[in-house]
Amino acid sequence: GLGSLAIVLGLTPALASEREDRPTFGDTSVFATVPAPGHPFGIAVDRERVYVSTSVGDFFAGMHMNSAGEQVLAYDKQGHLVHTTHIATMPDATMGLWGMALDGNPERGHNLFVSDMNGRILRLGLNDDQTTTAPEVFATPPAAFSGGWPVTMWNDITFDRAGNLLMTDDKPRLWR
Repeated sequence: GLGSLAIVLGLTPALASEREDRPTFGDTSVFATVPAPGHPFGIAVDRERVYVSTSVGDFFAGMHMNSAGEQVLAYDKQGHLVHTTHIATMPDATMGLWGMALDGNPERGHNLFVSDMNGRILRLGLNDDQTTTAPEVFATPPAAFSGGWPVTMWNDITFDRAGNLLMTDDKPRLWR
């Protein structure tokens, strides 16, 4: 199936689309339609792009397994898909990608970080055209927390002003 991204016009007018072919619901309109298999999760907004992660595996919906991988989608400010980065998953993954954060570096060569609920944080570099490079594993749980995502399923991520990456998990813990 397809998924949709909606933008609340009052909060993000720079991203609002005035195109008539996108439905409007009160102050909210459809910004973009996510390609199959849909299921958008995390979102991060840069000066030129809107990045969205997917999560096809679904532990909560009857153990839907995913071996085909996940995606990070890059949209321009008009809602057009301009780049897709494929992210390999482990076989029969029951979880997918979740939160996303830009590292805050104002230069064009900064990074996009993505939490993978399968026990890793990924780093994707951004090219001059603001498309993503191949992912690199940035972090996995420390050895004391061996056991993959059942031990720590990282969800949302952000950076503090000092440049530290902060992550939440489902246990409930806050990581730095």
